Amino acid sequence: MHTVSAILRRALLQHRSPVAVEEIGTLHTVRSGARFLSGQRLDPPRRMPELVASEAGDLPLAGLVAAELSVDASIAEEMCREWLEGTYAQAAVNGLPAGSLFLEGIGTIQADPERGFEFFADPELLEMLNPLPAEPLVVPSPARRPMPGPQPGYPAYGGRRRPPRRRPKGKNPHNYTLSVFAVLVVLAALGYLCYYLWAHTDLFSAFLPR
Repeated sequence: MHTVSAILRRALLQHRSPVAVEEIGTLHTVRSGARFLSGQRLDPPRRMPELVASEAGDLPLAGLVAAELSVDASIAEEMCREWLEGTYAQAAVNGLPAGSLFLEGIGTIQADPERGFEFFADPELLEMLNPLPAEPLVVPSPARRPMPGPQPGYPAYGGRRRPPRRRPKGKNPHNYTLSVFAVLVVLAALGYLCYYLWAHTDLFSAFLPR
């Protein structure tokens, strides 16, 4: 593989800045999220190399090569020119239309008089960008648990179970005995208080003389 092809391929695999190929366009990697398809199928997320029109700020291929190899810009530009000529020649050998490019390890840029350039990624590059299976995944349906049958002592109906009814408790005779005893204690205390006041004070002398 040509050195320039290897550098460009590594930049796509590492999802680096868009790289502008002179007179062709800009190659970069885009990511699409997972999508639900019909029939409980899930299209997994993918990363795809894409050829778009160059814009200001895109990294020139010669600049990428110069940075990767630590060489002068003139040397990098000469390497890219030689590489570009080789891609045109290889595309012609492969029977592609005039003006097409064959980028080893990256893909094919096919020239179309009406559509311009169309990019077809190399299958091996796609596998490296997308380690997950390319086919949509089948999402299993959630398992349904059977409803429990009626249990002894409970009515057979849906929703929350109704607790069994409890009979009201009868009156406790001990509670009545304690109440009478408490009343007697209170009366005895009041009687003693009245006797103490009659014996030691003149509070009741008008009614009960000593």
